[in-house]
Amino acid sequence: MTSTETEHTPDNHEQQTTFVEPKTFVQKVKSKRIYVYASTAVHKVPILRDTIHKIINKIKARPMAQKTTPEGQYQSVVGKDGSSNSQGKWDAMKVPANEIEGARVLDLGCNEGFFIEKFMSLGASAATGVDKDTILLDRARKRVPGANFVDAFWDDFLGAQADNSFDLIIMLSAIHYAPNYHQILRKINRVLAPGGTFYLEGSVGGFLTNLLVPVDRGQGAGADTVYHFTHASFARILSDQFTLRYINRSVDQPGDPIPRHMYKLTPKLRTCLIVTGASASGKTTLSQRIELADFTHIEIDKLTKMLMQTKLTGLGRDMAEKFSPRQLNKVYEYLLEDQTRLDQFTKYLIRNCKDTKDIVMEGVILNDDAYRARIIGLLEDDGFFVRTIV
Repeated sequence: MTSTETEHTPDNHEQQTTFVEPKTFVQKVKSKRIYVYASTAVHKVPILRDTIHKIINKIKARPMAQKTTPEGQYQSVVGKDGSSNSQGKWDAMKVPANEIEGARVLDLGCNEGFFIEKFMSLGASAATGVDKDTILLDRARKRVPGANFVDAFWDDFLGAQADNSFDLIIMLSAIHYAPNYHQILRKINRVLAPGGTFYLEGSVGGFLTNLLVPVDRGQGAGADTVYHFTHASFARILSDQFTLRYINRSVDQPGDPIPRHMYKLTPKLRTCLIVTGASASGKTTLSQRIELADFTHIEIDKLTKMLMQTKLTGLGRDMAEKFSPRQLNKVYEYLLEDQTRLDQFTKYLIRNCKDTKDIVMEGVILNDDAYRARIIGLLEDDGFFVRTIV
């Protein structure tokens, strides 16, 4: 993250820019306005100086929760308190029972296995915990012998997993440790099964825009600086791949003065809008307007003409020999009366929807109720959220 400090004086309206390193950010707020850039920001947003000072006054170095001492206890468990209030985090997640039963669970940053044990006791079919602290992993294996605990970096572990490997993933008080959080989130999205859920908890520094809040933690050789999100920057980095729902405030953590919050995420589906209507009813005009909102426009009539004109397939040559490209109604009747021809045509259409994000689709053949239902089913199987505009 870099931030840019801009001085304004009554006599000089020119902008003077100084780049401020993240570690010295809190000492460098001097001007009336400061432009702060998060690594995910695409534009700069002015933030008033007194607001910045309010944040700085709250960010004080405090002793960190200890994780790796052999005799220490990090996660609180029944009969033994630790540095982290694990039961409080569990209560804050509010995971419904129907999401747990039979689920394949992944805990990124599993520590001593508290949450893995919870999920297994409530009916998860399999549970995997990933951490790099071997002391905590040894404790976890003793606590939950039926689970799988892996000594690995999150990035490496996720990269080795197949698509759709897990139904429920949690990452609690951990994402600020990932310098490549964009890559981690992309991989989580890939390994999360359709309909799966991802619970994410972390320190969130208020509702300011485009800001990563630095926190200096610990003292001496163990000191470090981590960068926490705001609600706005959290939503920005997540919204491209997930549908985000705020759950509630989580429990506070020793060493982090910024409040912690819990979010529930589900993989964002691609959207398909199907526009139907008679010829000359405005389908194309409406679709073109939707296209301006970054939708790919799938014009079935145009694709059909292209198939006939190029004659690259047997079906295309067959249609071109029997009909003119201006006789699309007759072409579609010809396709609908034979299942083999219709199957070939449908595969051709679906191929044109691959590698697209959101699409708007229109064409006369979609006025056939049975065929439209078939196309909708295939698109939903391919991961689209489909709605019809009549």
